[in-house]
Amino acid sequence: MRKSGQAIGFGDGALVHSLTAIRHAHGQLHRLTGMRTSPTVLASQIELCDLLLIEISDIHRNLARDLEQMRRPSLSAVAIPRREGTVQERRERRERVLSSAASASAMRNSSSV
Repeated sequence: MRKSGQAIGFGDGALVHSLTAIRHAHGQLHRLTGMRTSPTVLASQIELCDLLLIEISDIHRNLARDLEQMRRPSLSAVAIPRREGTVQERRERRERVLSSAASASAMRNSSSV
C-alpha cells in the first residue's frame, strides 16, 4: 500500500515539504499581519506570499503532471516537464524566507516591548 503522497506521484516527499512550508509560512504571515507596518515587515510579508505562491504552484504542477500521466501513460515522460535542478534551490529559498520572516517578527516584537 502506498502512502497518500506516493499515490499521487510525490514519492520523494515533495508534497509533505510543500505542505509543511505552506503551513509554516501561513503562521508567520499571520503573526506579521498583526504588527505595525514597517518596511521590514512588508518585505517579509511579500517574501512569504511569494513562497506560498511557489509552493502552491509546485503542488499544482505535480498534480497536473500526474493526472496527465494517468490519462496518457505512453506519453507520461513528455507530458509536463519537471523543473530540473530546483529542488535544493527551493528548499534553500524556503528556509531563507522563513528564517527572515521569523527574524522580522522577533525584531518587531522586541521593539514593541
